[in-house]
Amino acid sequence: MKRVLCIWFPNWPIQRLRRAQPELEQTPLILFDELPQGGHVVVHCSDEAARAGARTGMSLAEAEAMLEFADRERRPVRGSENTETKRGERFPCDPEADRQALRELAWDCFEYTPVVAIEEAETPECLLLDIAGCAHLFGGETAMCRGILQAFRQRGLQTRIALADTIGAAWALAHYGRSEIVRSSPPLVKTLAPLPVESLRLPPDVEKKLARLDLRRVGQLLKLPRSVLPSRFGKQLLVRLDQALGRRPEPVTPLVCPEPVEVERIFAEPIRNRDWIESVLEELIVRLTAQLQQRQLVAMQFTCRFVTPRQPSVLISGADTEPQKNRRPPAIIDLRLVAPTDSASYLQELFALQWERFHLPGEIDQIVLRAGQLGSRKTKQRALFDRNDDGNEAKLVALLDRLRGRLGRQSVMRARLVSEWLPEEQFRYEELLHGLPSITAGTFPPEWTATAEGSLPPRLYRRPLPLDVVTCDDRPIRLRWGRETFFVHDCEGPQRIETGWWVRRLIRRDYYRVATEDGRRLWVFRQRPRDAWFLHGEG
Repeated sequence: MKRVLCIWFPNWPIQRLRRAQPELEQTPLILFDELPQGGHVVVHCSDEAARAGARTGMSLAEAEAMLEFADRERRPVRGSENTETKRGERFPCDPEADRQALRELAWDCFEYTPVVAIEEAETPECLLLDIAGCAHLFGGETAMCRGILQAFRQRGLQTRIALADTIGAAWALAHYGRSEIVRSSPPLVKTLAPLPVESLRLPPDVEKKLARLDLRRVGQLLKLPRSVLPSRFGKQLLVRLDQALGRRPEPVTPLVCPEPVEVERIFAEPIRNRDWIESVLEELIVRLTAQLQQRQLVAMQFTCRFVTPRQPSVLISGADTEPQKNRRPPAIIDLRLVAPTDSASYLQELFALQWERFHLPGEIDQIVLRAGQLGSRKTKQRALFDRNDDGNEAKLVALLDRLRGRLGRQSVMRARLVSEWLPEEQFRYEELLHGLPSITAGTFPPEWTATAEGSLPPRLYRRPLPLDVVTCDDRPIRLRWGRETFFVHDCEGPQRIETGWWVRRLIRRDYYRVATEDGRRLWVFRQRPRDAWFLHGEG
């Protein structure tokens, strides 16, 4: 008999984005899509954005106004320059990236069962596992569900799990069950009766018809004659109801487990000599890259596991046995690159940087090297008069990978433009996770592109510095910054920056470009209504 385990990742597009950019944790997020007739609509929003009033289907402008208004109500501070708050952010939705990330999680589930599938939906958020005949290997169904839940929690993912005899019942219990892990008990009719009709995965128009007739629960539908359901609500209602109860089969397309690109070396006796281990690692890198080149693949992640005599080569997170608790955790070198590669010499150089500061826990008897985040090798036809742009990009990639290997991934960041009112908040630093930063002109939204009149100075201070200013006709003629005094030779401005009434902080600034008599060019502004002056940049 089929036994279906449904793993649901609530609000998966938001979870996927936060997993890729950890700095967005606890930040109100909105994912939007472009309408065919123009404009943008919200398709996903985080819990923080939902509490502020944003909803799916709302226009993007209305949702942004909701976030700004909620933030202003929470922090009604006026004229403050140093208030630090997490403001809402918006991103375009990326269904293909969501599906690919969910597919990568599905591949990790092949250690539990050979039959894994992704739900057939426009925006899938669930994995479906057929665990018939597999649960006893993990200590039973309950222990298996707990192990899977714990494994995803360690990755920072929010998960709900349900176990039932049909796909429809497992999906319904995962979404509308009362706990994080739900197991159905026979009969299915009794299990599904108290659930809402939305648990049957019905089209929106059918759900609206049921709501108008006050049919809220599955049990109410089961009491109606089957003969009247298709004529009143369409054939889809009866199909979904029969699939959930096991009266009609529901076919799914299982994923094909990808063949791992992995090499290993098992020693006859445990060794600890670092020179020997480094030599074996270089040999494994050559063997691994040979496999990649043979299969026309490149990879962005390489993981090397050093297995101790008491550490098994395959860790089963769902097995809760006593010997497993006494195992020493594995020693791992996790190398993540800026761009994919299949070069053995390049990887040997990067692993050497990691090996210099890697602490070996003790003797080892096995080394396992695996390639992850695989992709097809792309070839590019060279032009007759090539400017060698690819060579320059390769040098930049190599520099970034070396810096990340020497200093750590969190130490090499890139700046990203954000849509903000204040100049000092118009960029943020983030980790290099998705390749090289784009530097092509015209790739940013129009509202982020500076005009010639209001362009920022070459050097912008992180925070404005207070100034003592002498004015004449509201224009600065003498500036005092610390112990330095500057006399103004020329002054351009003012350029007004003023936030709207819906923004949390009402700010009014008059910016001036000042040329001093000693040749310095300063960017200063007057903060109104306090009439305070600040130095914000140079150049």
